[in-house]
Amino acid sequence: MAGEQVYFSDEQNRRIRDCVRSYERSQPRNRPQAIKPRFSGRPGKSLTRFQLLEDLTWANGHAKAAIMTLNESDEWEVADGATEIEVFDPYKGGDNLENRWVGLEGYQGWCQRRGSASFVDEGESESESDDETRAVYDIVEMEMLAPWVMWHAYEAIDPDDMKFRATLVKHDWGIAPVEGSDTFFVYAPFGHEQDIVEGAYGQAKYDYSQGKYYVESYQHVALRATALLNGDCCSSGTPSIDNFVIDVQGDYCLPPPTTPTVATNPRGHAGIDNAKVLLERAGLKNAPGDAFEWNWEVVGIAKVARTPIVDLRVNTDGDVQCKKATIYVEACGPVGDWESLIEGTDC
Repeated sequence: MAGEQVYFSDEQNRRIRDCVRSYERSQPRNRPQAIKPRFSGRPGKSLTRFQLLEDLTWANGHAKAAIMTLNESDEWEVADGATEIEVFDPYKGGDNLENRWVGLEGYQGWCQRRGSASFVDEGESESESDDETRAVYDIVEMEMLAPWVMWHAYEAIDPDDMKFRATLVKHDWGIAPVEGSDTFFVYAPFGHEQDIVEGAYGQAKYDYSQGKYYVESYQHVALRATALLNGDCCSSGTPSIDNFVIDVQGDYCLPPPTTPTVATNPRGHAGIDNAKVLLERAGLKNAPGDAFEWNWEVVGIAKVARTPIVDLRVNTDGDVQCKKATIYVEACGPVGDWESLIEGTDC
């Protein structure tokens, strides 16, 4: 009858289940080897956990490691007498291939046995008596040093080596280069990062081929500042200044390591004692190789008001009249005393 509920026997239900399982297993996407982790390599090949016993460098592409096992507490460890193997970066190869794996002693990862290949680690003697032969494994996953870090400069950059020590503020995924307040070296990639001073914050990227952190961005020494003249400045020399205050502009926000007390004046500006001056950080004033110290160049001085006579006339009544204009100029001294231009005579 239409719409009538149909019931199968237990045997019929069992056969239906077996048919469904058989069909699902026949589909490639459902086969056990097809749903292994994406780093499992060849279908059905097991992974082995390892720990590096030496640094794995970009140049070498392989390193000695030990196989790790689970202890009674289900924790991975290198047990006494653990099997030593040689782990390889499978991407290390010809000119068109790039390395993928680099790591330091103690880093852990997963690898797979490369057939029956073996690696001979030649000893120091010419004979083969101290050679070591280890099974070859290919790395499929491994811990990596953090590719991006934020740093805090512990010292100013070294002008010879173009590097400086820094503490770690935070890091991206991966292993931190140091722990706690320990310092690590950060390098300047181009050599013109001369204004990295103690206390600056910045970011660095790890170059796995060189094994170094290189500066990407950082807080600079300010480009401009203001100060007060300590004495008159009469268009030449190196005027004395005090009350130096930087002008913060974006990342150019830090004071110089040493507060300047003199400025340069190549453009011949003039100002009176205690006048406000605008300064600009110019070139280095010391020889290469010394600690970085900059010239601070006068680019502007507060102007003073003056009211000069701009025109004279004698009107029809015989009066001498003048026109005046208030102007603002640079001046290196106050208004002078009265001077006689035409001496009068008694009539």
